[in-house]
Amino acid sequence: MAACEKQVAIYPAPNAGAPIVYLPVAAGMGDDVLQCCRDLGCLPFTLVAIGGLDWNRELSVWPCDAITATSEPFAGEAAAFLHELTRKIIPSIEAPLAASPRLRAIAGYSLAGLFALWACCKTDLFSRAASVSGSLWFPGFAEYLDENLPQGALDVAYLSLGKKEHKTPNRMMREVLADTKRCEQTLQDRGAKTLFEHNLGNHFSEPALRSAKGIAWMLAQ
Repeated sequence: MAACEKQVAIYPAPNAGAPIVYLPVAAGMGDDVLQCCRDLGCLPFTLVAIGGLDWNRELSVWPCDAITATSEPFAGEAAAFLHELTRKIIPSIEAPLAASPRLRAIAGYSLAGLFALWACCKTDLFSRAASVSGSLWFPGFAEYLDENLPQGALDVAYLSLGKKEHKTPNRMMREVLADTKRCEQTLQDRGAKTLFEHNLGNHFSEPALRSAKGIAWMLAQ
C-alpha cells in the first residue's frame, strides 16, 4: 500500500537557530498545539506539524492485532514513515534555514508518542523527545526500548498519561501505566533527564494542551 500524502505545516520561530520540533498530528492539531505553547509561555521554536498520516499503519512500530473487535489492526509500517521523515521531510525543512537549529526534537500524542521514542532507537537526529499519552502499552515496546536505546541517545525526555488511561478493561491498554514507568526508567538509565506527568482525564482529554505542556517542558531544560 502506498504511503499517504503528507501535509507538512511549518510554524517558524522568529529567531535563527531556534530549536525545531517535529510533531506528527491529526488534521488541524498543529494550530492548536502552537497556540497552547504560546499560552504557556513556551520558549521560541519552530514547529513542524506533519499530517495526512494513516496512524494505525504508519505510526505502529511492528504489526499488532486490533485492540477492539471493530478497529483496524496495526500494520507496523513506521519504518517507512521514519525513512520519509529523515530522508525527505527534515532535509527539505532545514536546508533553507539561515542557521542550523540549536536542537532537534520529536514529539507525539498517542501512537505518535510511541513512534517518537521508537525513532530515537533508530536515528540520532533527535536529542529530545516527548511521548504525550503515548501508546507505550504496545506489546513488547518497553522491552524493545530497554534493549535498543543507545546510551546518551537523548538529553531530555518527557512522558505523560491521563490518570484514567490505565483504568480500562482492554487487556493491552491497561498496562500503559506500568509500561510507561518502565520506559521512563530506561530513559533515565541511558542518561536522559525525564519528567513523567500525570494529567487529569482519559486518553482523549485536551490533546493539544497536553502536547504543548510536553514541548514546553522539553525545551525549557
